[in-house]
Amino acid sequence: MKYCAVVAFATLAFCLITFAADKTTPDVNSATNAMRLLGAGQFDEAAAQLNEPEMRALVALKARLLATFTNKPSGPVTLFLRNGVVVAGVISAASAADLTVTKLGNVTARVPWSDLKPTSFYAVLVSAADPRSADEQLGLGILARSIRLEPQAQAHFVASFDLDPMLAPRITFWSGRPLNARQQAALNAAAQMATLFKGRVRPLAGGRIEISYDFSQPDQLADWRAVGGTSNDWKVVNGALTTAALAADPLLWRAVVTGPVEVSARINTPEQGYTAISLAHWADSEPPNGLRSQSAAIKSDRKFALRNGTEWAAELDLARATEPFIVTITTEARQLHGRVNDAAPLSMQLNLAPSLIALRGGLDTKAVFDDIRITGTLDPGWLATERWLRGGAPLPKPARMDSAKPWQDSGLDLQQGRRYRVIARGDWNSSPLFGPSTADGSPSLDNALGASLRNQSLVGRVGAAGKPFQLGCDRIFASPASGRLFMQVNSVRLDGYKGVMEVWFLPADGIPQR
Repeated sequence: MKYCAVVAFATLAFCLITFAADKTTPDVNSATNAMRLLGAGQFDEAAAQLNEPEMRALVALKARLLATFTNKPSGPVTLFLRNGVVVAGVISAASAADLTVTKLGNVTARVPWSDLKPTSFYAVLVSAADPRSADEQLGLGILARSIRLEPQAQAHFVASFDLDPMLAPRITFWSGRPLNARQQAALNAAAQMATLFKGRVRPLAGGRIEISYDFSQPDQLADWRAVGGTSNDWKVVNGALTTAALAADPLLWRAVVTGPVEVSARINTPEQGYTAISLAHWADSEPPNGLRSQSAAIKSDRKFALRNGTEWAAELDLARATEPFIVTITTEARQLHGRVNDAAPLSMQLNLAPSLIALRGGLDTKAVFDDIRITGTLDPGWLATERWLRGGAPLPKPARMDSAKPWQDSGLDLQQGRRYRVIARGDWNSSPLFGPSTADGSPSLDNALGASLRNQSLVGRVGAAGKPFQLGCDRIFASPASGRLFMQVNSVRLDGYKGVMEVWFLPADGIPQR
């Protein structure tokens, strides 16, 4: 659902802020009247006061409330009705017209939405709202302010800001309080972070971050890149990300994460085939990439499995699905947990902490991904170099890598254990019979120069006798030794290769110097 996190109240706030700048939004009187109707639980009447985007958001909120109480009864509630009657119990069901309240003795009462007093509607909304949603907390604050629940309004405003500092303009508009120094610093940091991604950025406590992709804007695809292949294998169509070719190359999220991570996505596979979201780690140790096969069985009742293969640290392999489903994978204390919809999760041990996130799809089928949400901590080295690059700093002089020549001097001396970020631009070709390849090479492995290196990829070694290790288009690595870095295509025969790449190396253990 494209607007599952953007509830009606946040859009109403936006209306009140920007009505003078956009003639298509309601004027302040219409928005205020809609707020009054919404406070009375009169969804349809409130929607009639709004334009199309706000109406869609309001319908989404109504669906959320209905689903919440239908799937899980509320805790004990006391509802005050406009006619003076008090109804106490739990909300056991909901419909478009009313709530079903189960009272003591298993007696049920049907309460129309429009009969609720505004304070009771607010209480119902609080019980259903997501405490982790900045937009919903902002909406609760706006509603509480409109019905003169000032302490509750301020609490929601503070919670909303802590979840998403980018909401500061809306919060200060409604609360009338200027930002303090801490809040202003958080807002500045969030604004800077938001410039790094095309997806929606929401800073979280403890330095973590949530980035979501609803693909309502096609440029959100710019935050992803095909691993060693053709980016044309993936397209944004009708507000969703889809594989445009069978056997599509994996799509890698451009950022690097560290520590616990959570990834969720809505997936649709119209045919049986191989589709997955993956947590990965490119390692340089044997056996293949430092990973051992651990689990490959498909659970017949869940139709998915966790797998630890030779290249990807862990993934969910979908066998068949008749309708869209939500896949969530999380890591914690070297454990991977995978879940489809609300089913019980599968778990397995991770032997490497994943740092990369990828989408896979298109083997014998096409896959559609939507509403992707990534929560975790960005790798400090990636973040420092990315901010440096996005700040307009000139790149250092690149090393030129001729694909037809063996081990070429990069001109760079590495320090053992220090982390570097390699960025390679361009492509090469081993034969007119094959298409061009990037520095990532192809997903297949080739032991030409060392165990488990990617076929036709860019590899490096430290010194003349160093062990080759994996480089690529954009990767952070720790130098295995101190000395001069040399580079080559992962191939024994180079006589058929054509193409030159430009390769940059940036220190990833601190902010690069301008």
